[in-house]
Amino acid sequence: MPVLLGLLGAPDQTAARFTEIEDGSTRYRSGDLGRWQDGDLVHVGRADRMVKVRGYLVEPAEVEAALECPGACTTLRGRGMEGAAGGAPTTSRGIPPAG
Repeated sequence: MPVLLGLLGAPDQTAARFTEIEDGSTRYRSGDLGRWQDGDLVHVGRADRMVKVRGYLVEPAEVEAALECPGACTTLRGRGMEGAAGGAPTTSRGIPPAG
């Protein structure tokens, strides 16, 4: 029984994430990167910019878009920071216009 059949309303994303392998079964491409080390699969990062915040995957660009402040900021950037328990906190910074 499949856990998930696809991404609701996103056929292009479903096709990119759910791929068929040689034996006819379906594989889900999560975006996690890993490698084998001494018989163990070791997580080494992500194929995209997503960071985990308290168990949720967050795309920094989405945070930046939500925090845009037209006319009040010239630059706004979000980034993940390593080291917090439960995931990386996301920080964002707005830089006011000169003058």
